Amino acid sequence: MQLFTKPRPKNQDVLSDYLQAADIFRDLSPDEIRTIEQRISMRTYPKGQILYAQEDRAETLFLLKYGKVHLYRLTNTGKRLEIAVLGPGVFFGEMPLLGESLRRTFAEVTETALVCALSRPNIEYIIQRQPKVALRMIEAMGKRLANHEERLEEMAYYTIPARVASALLRLSQYGDDPAIALTHQQLADLVGALRETVTTILNSFQRDGLVLLRRGEIFVKDHEGLRAQIF
Repeated sequence: MQLFTKPRPKNQDVLSDYLQAADIFRDLSPDEIRTIEQRISMRTYPKGQILYAQEDRAETLFLLKYGKVHLYRLTNTGKRLEIAVLGPGVFFGEMPLLGESLRRTFAEVTETALVCALSRPNIEYIIQRQPKVALRMIEAMGKRLANHEERLEEMAYYTIPARVASALLRLSQYGDDPAIALTHQQLADLVGALRETVTTILNSFQRDGLVLLRRGEIFVKDHEGLRAQIF
C-alpha cells in the first residue's frame, strides 16, 4: 500500500514544532530536528481511511500529529479484535524497527488524522546518527508492552463491568476532546465481550451518572466513580 505520495507541506514550522515536542525526539537540537524533518512526509486522512492492512509489507513508521487511529486484527472467522486506540503524539507501525516484514494489524483512522511517516531507510538513517532516538522508541514500546500485559490481566481477572470502566478511563486520556468516539460494538471488541452486554453496562453507568451516551460517542462524567467499578 503506497502512502504519502504528495510533497511535504510548505509550512515547515508546523512540522518542526511538532517533532520538537514529540517524546521520541525530545533531546534533539533544532538542527537535528531539521535533518529529520527533511525525511518525513505528512498528510491528512479522513475518518475510515485504512493506513495499512494485516499482512501488508512493513516499510513505514507512522507518527500521529492529531486525530485518532484504531489498531485491530481480524481472525480467520472475520471477528474483529481491537488492539489499541491511539491518540496524538504516538508512533505506530513499528514492525520495521523489529525486523518484521509484514504488518500484524490493521490501522484505521477513526477521527480525521494528520499523520507523519518515515520510510524504513530514513528510520535507519536517523537511528544511526541519533542513537538516542532509538532509546526513546524502545522506552515507548516498553510502555506499550506493559499496557498490553495490563489488558491481558484485566481479561483474565476483571469482571466485564470492570473491564469496560478501565477501558473508558484509558480512552478518556487521549486528546482534548472529552468525547470518546467509539461505538458499543468497538468497545465490546476492545474488552472481549458481547455488544449487548456492553450496552447494558453502559446504560447502567449512565443511570449512575458515570457516563453520558450519545450516538457513536461516550462522555466520561465521573472518573472516580468509574475507578470504583474496578476495585
